[in-house]
Amino acid sequence: MTTDFNPGGQRPMREVLLYGAKEQQSDGWRGAYASATIAAAPFPIPISFAGTFRMYQLELVPRRRFLERIFDLFTGCARKA
Repeated sequence: MTTDFNPGGQRPMREVLLYGAKEQQSDGWRGAYASATIAAAPFPIPISFAGTFRMYQLELVPRRRFLERIFDLFTGCARKA
């Protein structure tokens, strides 16, 4: 994943993230991770990190019906605290 930032002070120029999934496990994936951020200075300065990651699968949340989502807007209206 690559992100280019708008020019400005105290802001990086570009950020690059790389995930390499190597092993599937029962609850997700495990693999290698690398990132690089290019900082703006009088000349570009790379800041890089590398390591491992573990990605977990989140539990599935049942999809709410339309009226339930509408009524959720008013959940806090009768709050007494």
